[in-house]
Amino acid sequence: VFGICHTVYRYNRMLVDQLFYNILSTDRNAMFGPQNPIVDLVLKRLNMRCHMQGPPATFGERQGALRLMKQTPFTYAEYLRYKAFSAFFAGYDDMMVFLGSSEAILGLKGVGKTSFTAAKMVAIGTKTRIIPIQDIEEIPVPAYRKRGFHIGVMRSMPSDKEVDTGPSAALSLVALTSATLRMGDAALVINEVRSRAAIQGIINLLNTQPGVFVLYNLHAQSLKDIRDRLELVFGIPAASMFATDRYTFLKKIKFGRKSATYRLLGKAYESDIENKKFEEVFTFTRGDDIEESSCNANFLDNPELNKWLIHDLDMGALQRGLKIKYIPPALKRRSEERGMPAEQMILQAAFKGKVYSQIYMAFEEHSYFELLEIDFVLKASSSANKILKGLEDDVGNIDFAEADRQWAAEFQKILSDELELLRLKKESSF
Repeated sequence: VFGICHTVYRYNRMLVDQLFYNILSTDRNAMFGPQNPIVDLVLKRLNMRCHMQGPPATFGERQGALRLMKQTPFTYAEYLRYKAFSAFFAGYDDMMVFLGSSEAILGLKGVGKTSFTAAKMVAIGTKTRIIPIQDIEEIPVPAYRKRGFHIGVMRSMPSDKEVDTGPSAALSLVALTSATLRMGDAALVINEVRSRAAIQGIINLLNTQPGVFVLYNLHAQSLKDIRDRLELVFGIPAASMFATDRYTFLKKIKFGRKSATYRLLGKAYESDIENKKFEEVFTFTRGDDIEESSCNANFLDNPELNKWLIHDLDMGALQRGLKIKYIPPALKRRSEERGMPAEQMILQAAFKGKVYSQIYMAFEEHSYFELLEIDFVLKASSSANKILKGLEDDVGNIDFAEADRQWAAEFQKILSDELELLRLKKESSF
């Protein structure tokens, strides 16, 4: 469990001062004092986020909050374990991110926006240049770089500030994004958008450079909330919202007082630019408990795809019996750009959802948590993508029944090799 830990211990002033000094010494740019009474930074060695404040922000005392963060990013297979969304949504999201659809990840505080944003980088892949832009290093860049991702990182001024505060201050988000794109195409990942300048910068970027791939997250709980904030707080026309392809809302729910708290997908929208509206493509439907609830794909009439897991899905039968109510607008745009039938892209999403479901079921069977981590998930996802690429014909069609057969054999081989490595690792640790 990762989060804030409240201890039963009380510390004297000398110990608190020493704690602050030790943390601040890890970051040469961190300034703390009467002119800068609030500091937010990451202690890399412990992978810990540290928030500290003192006078005049407090009444003479120093206060600190230390929060441990996960060293490796979440994966789609890991999200299936926590019932964050359905397997089909995982496959659909994987595909849309890979195709470069810009997206806003939204929700209230503590729903997991940053973690979900970081998880999407696995879908972006190792060949695309990825640039996270953030004021503190919450996205685990070293974990991705270690695994061969073409990823850098840029530090912006705190996103709740409007202007630079001095000659040594970090650059603004607007200046960083402009400089980054001059160096070539990149997937921009912008964490925690709070200020007027930051949101204006993103909106201007999306409107002046159509097709740029931007993932960003901010606090909001509905499309109306975003629209009102743009118009009433930031003075930006609401029509600028159509520049973002997708809007994904996360939320926290419970099923009674004794229930666990679930952080999951609430709704997902796509921008219909031609008709000037937002199409709701995924909806969480609440039941008596999490097992009775579902994450529904509103654009399909195939109930089997609304289940949490689809590890037993027959891709050949789905290909013959796919029932499409309508094509989601962002998917339609990507289909036209790529020259691929939208039906094939939906089948690809189902196939990748099945892959993630099988990874999760392998974890359930063998109890190795490493099967849900990025190394194995990346290995399995890459192998599945290679099978699809090898079966694709000149017009983008794939025989998914054949892909299903090839993947069944390939997954067993990958899984057997991984289990052997994990067994040897476990034996050598004793």
